Amino acid sequence: MSAPMTASLSRREFAKRSGCDEKQVRRALERGMLTADAEGKLSPDQLTSAWRRPRRDSKEFEPVTTADNSSAKVRTPRRSAATTSTPKNSTAPARPQLLTLTRTVWLAMLQAIDWTTTPDWSWQAQRARLEAAASAVGFEVCESDLQDDGHHGGWQLRDLALLTSYGGPCTKAVVSGYGFELDDFDVLFDCRENLVGSPDDGPADKAEHVTFDPAALPLLAYPFTPWHHRAATA
Repeated sequence: MSAPMTASLSRREFAKRSGCDEKQVRRALERGMLTADAEGKLSPDQLTSAWRRPRRDSKEFEPVTTADNSSAKVRTPRRSAATTSTPKNSTAPARPQLLTLTRTVWLAMLQAIDWTTTPDWSWQAQRARLEAAASAVGFEVCESDLQDDGHHGGWQLRDLALLTSYGGPCTKAVVSGYGFELDDFDVLFDCRENLVGSPDDGPADKAEHVTFDPAALPLLAYPFTPWHHRAATA
């Protein structure tokens, strides 16, 4: 016998019933667009709430990312996709001093500075932060205006190593934002998870070693946007 609709749902079950990835549910919880109880479960009443923006199914949508497609107005950082150097206008250091630590240690270092910074929320500064944060974790962030062909008017994250391997933009190099539907929060959320992993990771994943520049940690620290506030505690 199936559980009644009034029963609370795990994040995984909530995502399944919503027809989305579990990461989208975690994002919505972090934003405050969804709420969970003390056990981390969600009320099924929220399934019908307007917590998700319309988007195409990324499994069906092949993004227009070819460099010779004039109809796709995609803006990429003014640097080669083959390099992971920091953009000149970023706040991260020009010469990274890389350390190799476990994801657990990186998370602890991030949590120590979360909510302690006061970012510059101007568009220029925030754009520079997104580009620098993406570069710091081996990604490239690209922007596209709203279009009728599936571009939702936002950001897309691409893997720099795969861009180099495939010789340029391609679907396989897209990490997230297939329809260019990511906003600033989404970009930083995905970059942070690339460093520290998901809260649902097991011991082996948390113990995995990752090489990163500790001076770039403020780029991935909370808050992500002006409306991003610390979650209330019980």
